[in-house]
Amino acid sequence: MLIPVAKNVFKWKSNDPELGIEQIGHVLISSGTVAAIDPPMVPGLVDALKILGKPVAVIMTNFSHIRGSSALARVLGVDLCIPDLRGTERRKPEDEIRLHHLEKAVKYGPSSKLPFVLKPYNIRPESEKNLPFLDEMVLHFEDMLVVGDSAWGSDGKLVLFPGHIMPDPDGSKKDAVKKSLSKIVRETGAKSLLSGHQDDLIGSLQDQI
Repeated sequence: MLIPVAKNVFKWKSNDPELGIEQIGHVLISSGTVAAIDPPMVPGLVDALKILGKPVAVIMTNFSHIRGSSALARVLGVDLCIPDLRGTERRKPEDEIRLHHLEKAVKYGPSSKLPFVLKPYNIRPESEKNLPFLDEMVLHFEDMLVVGDSAWGSDGKLVLFPGHIMPDPDGSKKDAVKKSLSKIVRETGAKSLLSGHQDDLIGSLQDQI
């Protein structure tokens, strides 16, 4: 079930039955403790995480990735950390929090202290009309960035949102994501990207952004 990505990172996959897309969750390991990022809930996950180390948190990068976060945090008895976002026209955080009963979750932002000294960055690219079309947290872990929807790997190549997900005829949305993500890549020096969809990109992020 758990697929090794790096010496201290595993991932697992699940298919979303409603959207028909593959969901990817990651578990980060540090000093005998583990944190689950954007976790799809699958059979055997709880026991697998406990084998890897002591669970300390479940962390969401955005409100499209609620997935099994609430259930997993509850079963593990750890904090559910949700991003403190402003949202977009399509997705309002306050509505998501109410709808999914996340009122007791712990909000985190760029200045928050997370397990493993994870450093959060907010990525919120805007369209030509200055309207944000994506709002999520990017997590810096060692030499890796963990993202939700802003980018992913495919056949060893970096793909930037929206990719093939939504129309972007002039490439303006892709360019806006690249501008925002590039700044974080430069600041952190991250070499790899772990994504909530498709493939992780290992070792070549600096060369492709």
